Amino acid sequence: SVKTKKEKMIFQVEKLILEAKKSYDFDYVAISSAGVVDSNSNKITYTNSDYRVWTGFDFNIVAKNTNTKIAMINDANAAALSELVSKKHDSFVSITLGTGLGAGIVYNGEIFQGKNFLGGEIGNNLAFKNQKEKINEGLSFSRFNKKISQKFKIKSKTPSVYYYPKLYKENQNFKVLFNNYASKLAYWSFVIAIILNVDHVYIGGAFSFVDDFLFDKAKDIFISMQDDSPYKISFSK
Repeated sequence: SVKTKKEKMIFQVEKLILEAKKSYDFDYVAISSAGVVDSNSNKITYTNSDYRVWTGFDFNIVAKNTNTKIAMINDANAAALSELVSKKHDSFVSITLGTGLGAGIVYNGEIFQGKNFLGGEIGNNLAFKNQKEKINEGLSFSRFNKKISQKFKIKSKTPSVYYYPKLYKENQNFKVLFNNYASKLAYWSFVIAIILNVDHVYIGGAFSFVDDFLFDKAKDIFISMQDDSPYKISFSK
């Protein structure tokens, strides 16, 4: 879980804003955050267990302390907005894999935030281990990566994902673990995509840093699930 104290984080955010104001003239500061973000009130209304300390925090306090207007959005929605700028697709879901699973949903060129800004909070579904484990937990790439680092004794300062290609080629146990994760990711990406009826799935967050040939394990499974179906959904980082 995140060890940074809320007070220290707030101080750092305010410090960054005040330092920036010395050099730049701007009207707004945009902040993206994990959790359920009420973009109207600039409050974080809910976070998973990794960020529980942030639940209920009002970023208007930061705005007041820095005399700056603030605009807030969920991090997965922010990722979706960045993909929307590319104009490659106008109806898609951007899945972010980190401490949990977040999804930014775009329909006809507009972010879908849903009622109470809960659109895209798909990770809260109970999906694994006889409906006792949430997708957030089963597809948390941070947890998977930590498990791999411990199991295969990776202690380098270099991110563990850079060891994945070698492990995949040389270690059968790792290969099984990774294929299982890739299969779960492909399955839930497909379920999400067909329910939302989008034409593309973007995968972001920490998983997007894996080597392309490993990423393609999930992609190939995702594409194969569309056999003998009316769906033609593309899948990429």
